[in-house]
Amino acid sequence: MRKAVELDLFKGFSIGREPVVISHLQYVDDTLCIGEASVNNLWTLKAILRGFELASGLKVNFWKSGLMGVNVSPTFMAMACTFLNCRRGSIPFKYLGLPIGANPKSISTWDPLLEHLRQRLYSW
Repeated sequence: MRKAVELDLFKGFSIGREPVVISHLQYVDDTLCIGEASVNNLWTLKAILRGFELASGLKVNFWKSGLMGVNVSPTFMAMACTFLNCRRGSIPFKYLGLPIGANPKSISTWDPLLEHLRQRLYSW
């Protein structure tokens, strides 16, 4: 993915006053790919994932993958999900047990996590 960004094949997401480009985040066996909503990015992403399959001998289960868009047209999202053969996700979603895209100031956002921690503490 890093090489695809360097070669300008994949356009990540720029943040900050002194722009930092984020194209992917990885943790153990999870990968979040972050980029512009473009057909070129879709082709590059599909090629990278297929290349991973060929190199590793593992199979990417696209249907277990989710595609989410922020300020992206429903038409593009439908086309992208069909192209990648994946489901359309929604925001907020959970990543590593934490709510992503929810209001962090709202108590209800944290209720499920607090309940989970309570249950873990009770079991001690």
